[in-house]
Amino acid sequence: MDLHDYLEQVTGQMRCKKARDMVAEELKNHIEDQADGYEEFGLAREEAVARAVEQMGDPVEVGTSMDRIHRPRVDFRTILFVVLLTVIGIILQILKMQSEVTVNGAGQWIGGHAGITDILANAGLGLLIMFAVMFADYSFLGKHPAGVWFGFLLLLLFSLFLDFNWAGMEAMGLSFRNTNLNLIGTALLLAFAALVYHYRNKGYKGILLCLFWLLTASFLNARMDGVSLAAVISFFVTGVMVVSFAVQKEWFGVKKGKGQLLLWCTWLIPAVLLMAGLLSGVIGRTYQTERIRSFLDPARAASGGGYVTYTMREQLAGLRFFGAGTSESTSGWWYSFNYILEKYGIAVGILVIAGLAVLLGKMFAGVVRQNNRLGSLLGVSCISYLAVTTLLHILTSLTLLPATSAFLPFFDVDSRNAALSMYLLLGIYLSVYRNTSILPEEKNQARTRVRLLVEKAEKG
Repeated sequence: MDLHDYLEQVTGQMRCKKARDMVAEELKNHIEDQADGYEEFGLAREEAVARAVEQMGDPVEVGTSMDRIHRPRVDFRTILFVVLLTVIGIILQILKMQSEVTVNGAGQWIGGHAGITDILANAGLGLLIMFAVMFADYSFLGKHPAGVWFGFLLLLLFSLFLDFNWAGMEAMGLSFRNTNLNLIGTALLLAFAALVYHYRNKGYKGILLCLFWLLTASFLNARMDGVSLAAVISFFVTGVMVVSFAVQKEWFGVKKGKGQLLLWCTWLIPAVLLMAGLLSGVIGRTYQTERIRSFLDPARAASGGGYVTYTMREQLAGLRFFGAGTSESTSGWWYSFNYILEKYGIAVGILVIAGLAVLLGKMFAGVVRQNNRLGSLLGVSCISYLAVTTLLHILTSLTLLPATSAFLPFFDVDSRNAALSMYLLLGIYLSVYRNTSILPEEKNQARTRVRLLVEKAEKG
């Protein structure tokens, strides 16, 4: 049997079409390596290839074995955990709405039954999007990563030049405002992961270029109407974490110690400049600057921009470890985690944090086993963004950060924009996991060739 027929019989046993070319290429490389070894012992090329093919074993058995290995994988545990958190989140969100009606009077905070309907619709639609994206092929982002990134930058530039009002753009309940988990941030996040993939193997220059474009996008995003400060912070911090992951893997072709030192020393300077710009009003909106100044000035906490922080501190002062707090505040709850702490106690709040941490940890464990670098970067992007979002919401709820529109995954599904963005990120992770053994590393990457042990020619 010649090499071509052997490979055809092997791949013919495989049900996953995406994996056939990858397996055929790898087997061909192994056989050629084996044949090279036989040639070194004096065999002719044709005979060497024939012997290497014979040594690979029965093609049907090999193909069956490859079919078991190279097939789509479904992370059922993560899916079940997501569904569980979704159900718990729906219940707590409905209870929160009912509590707000009791405290503030009917109609002041929600639209009664319509609010509950929206929660159920957002969660249901989000799950459908998650499952749909899970079956999508993310590899198209790696074909033209620079084009995708610069396309989004041009969109931001045109929006600023035309003074486009993203905050006023709504369709089917979707908007681009109010939360740190939004459609703009999600799109930019995926595009930036593709850009990091584009600059791999570029050394220190690649790291600096990634940081430059990350800062540029963050600046443009901060200047847009309807995009919250929390969204800008979430995007920037997540971008740094994605680059740091690539540096740790030495995908830029530099030592990880020196690369991390360059990365973390370099991004701190733009971060300080970004905060200074927000405080001075050079970037960001007036209300964002005022909110930060109010948080930093305790004398202004009880009025104006500091009212929300002041009220939450009153609520937090009466917390109990189990059960409802003792606060006499007549205000509602701006943040879901703040509501959970006050109504059900610190213990329940710890359980919520633990549940989200377990989910994110499980997802990260699935990503680090990825062979495809683009998939790894996309997975880390999704996990990091959700983690940063969660951390911002918790710190804001505890009044350790200025009041801003921070989103808590699964527990703020009343916001359709944020809910669908969250499930989209979850779907991308599931797609990355599903294609773990299907999509290989791209051909322009250096391939490690494994030479099989060659038996010595018969009778030496």
